[in-house]
Order: sequence, then structure tokens, then C-alpha cells
Amino acid sequence: MARIPAWALCVSLLALFGCAAPTGLTPAQAKQQYLAAKNECIAHYRTSLVAQSDCRAEAADIYIRPTYKYDDLMTRAQYQRRALAERADRGEIARGEYDRLVARSEAAISREEDRRNAAERMEARNGSPFGRVFGSVTRLFR
Repeated sequence: MARIPAWALCVSLLALFGCAAPTGLTPAQAKQQYLAAKNECIAHYRTSLVAQSDCRAEAADIYIRPTYKYDDLMTRAQYQRRALAERADRGEIARGEYDRLVARSEAAISREEDRRNAAERMEARNGSPFGRVFGSVTRLFR
């Protein structure tokens, strides 16, 4: 199988869909399209985790980023994955260690996402008249 450079696949994806999510896709369809693109990245770049990382980031930017709530978290996850991929491709860490560190990074991103969502829910609850009353009542029992 001929290897396609990461930049070529990324340019192809951008040429097909531009810089925004393809119009008319539901979030579920966009996720499905991202997963298909991610699998293509893995298949095309079996020997380079950096190329896989770059390709996956481009696919995520096309399909996921337009509807993802925390742009900074997505960017952080992409940078962390790429930095780990560079270390693995240079032989500084084994593939198993790379996988473990990526999983740890993704778990930390997920926890931060959960923390932000909970804070947002709490803020929304406290901003409403019911939330202010409920908050006052719960403070009485602390």
C-alpha cells in the first residue's frame, strides 16, 4: 500500500469539507464521520504516531471542534497527544507507555470537562430564583 503523507490527507479533508463541519450532519453523524476518518489515519500511518496524531487532529477539527464546547480542552488534548507521539517516534517511550500516557491525558481532559459542566450547572441553578432559594436553604444545613 502506498503511503500518503499526513499533510496530503489533511489537505484532502479540508478540500472536501472546508474549515467547518460538513453541513447537514447531526452530532452523531459528525462523530461517526470522525471515527471513520480516525481509523483511516491509523491505517495510513501505521509506523508514525506523529503523522497519526496530526491526521487525527485535522479530522477532529473538521468534525468535532465546530460543536465541541471547550475549544481549549480539545487543543490541549491534541497537543499532548502529539508531544507523546513525538517521544514515542523518537524511541524515548515504548508504544505501551505512549498508550498509557495518552489514556491518562484523555482522562484528565474528561475530568476537567466534567468539572466545568458541573460548575456551569451550579451557576445556572444559582442564577435562577429557585436556585437562589435552594442555595440559601442548603447553606443553612452546612
